[in-house]
Amino acid sequence: MRRLNGILASQEGAVLIHDAAVAEPGFDARFSALQRRYSYRIADGLHRWDPLTRQFTMWHREELDVQLMDAEARSVLGRHDFLSYCKPRPDATTIRTLQEFSFTRGGDGIITAHLVADAFCHNMVRA
Repeated sequence: MRRLNGILASQEGAVLIHDAAVAEPGFDARFSALQRRYSYRIADGLHRWDPLTRQFTMWHREELDVQLMDAEARSVLGRHDFLSYCKPRPDATTIRTLQEFSFTRGGDGIITAHLVADAFCHNMVRA
């Protein structure tokens, strides 16, 4: 792990390995996962624009109502057909269970959209 972390550190330290183990027979990293998680950062308002974070934070010119966004996000929790938010693929279902979806404003003023589901359809979260 030390050698691998040394290689990863030369890639700007985006990934750090804490532990590793041999996977169970038949494990597939893509299809065996029990849940997936996404987080998106939003800087809203002119005073929160930071050009140094533009690669990992979306900027929205106007102030956003985080409480309203959070209430709407929670309204879609549960098992639904997310066809309207997906690019459907042959022989794949668009029915997903959205386990967590929230918007919060951190101490730095940045809004974080946090989503957890059993799986996501192609382009579902961005849509």
